[in-house]
Amino acid sequence: MRNKCLGYERPSNEEVMGVHILAPDAGELIAEAMVLVRNKNTVDEVINSLPMFPTLAESLKAVALSFKKDIARLSCCV
Repeated sequence: MRNKCLGYERPSNEEVMGVHILAPDAGELIAEAMVLVRNKNTVDEVINSLPMFPTLAESLKAVALSFKKDIARLSCCV
């Protein structure tokens, strides 16, 4: 099956199920990321969100976009 990995079935709705953040000031993102997980937001919902600009939190939108597009080819202000 395409959506199976090591006995775990990947949801077909692209729900944000968890977040790993390894960076300086990662704590700044944890609260926003946990809201995404708690509310069972999808990748598309994160992409369509309007994060504050410019903040570290807008990197969550960039990560979500990377699931759909080559972010290296996007303009600086997505």
